[in-house]
Amino acid sequence: MSEVINNLLTSYSSYSRLLQENIQDLFSICNGEYNLDQFINNSVKEVSEYLFKDIDEVNDIILEVLSLNLEEFIKWYEYLNKDIKSNEIFMTCHNSKGLEYKNVVVFLEERFERKSNYISAFFDDTENEEYRSRKNLLYVSLSRAVKNLIVCYLCNDEESASKPRPYFGEPKKWVLDSRLPTS
Repeated sequence: MSEVINNLLTSYSSYSRLLQENIQDLFSICNGEYNLDQFINNSVKEVSEYLFKDIDEVNDIILEVLSLNLEEFIKWYEYLNKDIKSNEIFMTCHNSKGLEYKNVVVFLEERFERKSNYISAFFDDTENEEYRSRKNLLYVSLSRAVKNLIVCYLCNDEESASKPRPYFGEPKKWVLDSRLPTS
C-alpha cells in the first residue's frame, strides 16, 4: 500500500487540477509537501497526540498498515463496509446471532475484551461472574453451523490448550516457528 501512496504523491504535480485538489484534501496532513515520508511523519505525530500513544508505537502501527497488500486492504475495507462480493462470509461472533451456515470455522483467542485469559477462564470456573456472557458468546458462535463446524482455539501454552479438551476433543496443534517471518 505504501508503494501506491508513494506513486500517487510523487506524481502529484503532473495530475489535473481537480485531482490535485482531491489529493490536497485527502493528504492535508502533508501540509503541502506531498511525499510518503512527510505523510508518515505527520500522521504519526497527529495520531500519537490524538490517542495519547507513544510515537514509536504509532509509527510501527502506521508502517505495518502501509505494508499491507492493497488487495488485502480492499477486501478488509469491503468486509468492514459489508460489501463482500464472494460466498465467503466473515463476521464476529456477536454479529452471527440468529444466522445459520452449512460450514463454519470459529476462531477463539485467549485475548478478548481486554482480558488475557477470556476463553480459558470460561473452562476454569463455571461460577465466575463473567461465565454467563462467555457461555452466551460461545453458544452464538458454535451454534451457527448446520453441517460442519471447526473450532480453532488460539493460545500460547499447553495448559490453556488442555482446558477445552473435554468439550472439543483432542486438539490438532499448529505451531508458529518463531524463527520464521510472520508476514
